[in-house]
Amino acid sequence: MALSPEASVGTGLACAALVYSIHQAASPSIADIRVGNPGDAQIDGTRKTATWIGLGVVSAISLLTKDMTVFIIGGSAVIACDWWTRHANEYDASIGTALTRSALEANGAVLAGSVNSQVALQGMS
Repeated sequence: MALSPEASVGTGLACAALVYSIHQAASPSIADIRVGNPGDAQIDGTRKTATWIGLGVVSAISLLTKDMTVFIIGGSAVIACDWWTRHANEYDASIGTALTRSALEANGAVLAGSVNSQVALQGMS
């Protein structure tokens, strides 16, 4: 017993708004992340947490509604918010571009579990 098309899209958009609010509550604003140090392990951790919570919420709502459209719209929002936060965390404001993981790792950044990413990235500026 799936939802009607109108209710399905509306529920999916509400689910996407919920995912966006989870990401906004779990991590700093995108502007703050972009001007911070690239490859910050704390930001990476909050991004992962928000993504898993958002995925759980989307899965629960789509299972309750038994509608695939809700899962597709909500899942797209999870992917978009995760990518947006990930890109902002790899952006280096001093050079005006995002750094690749290999560039971050080559300069000593430890992306997962770093105690002090400021010290790890000193050689990059």
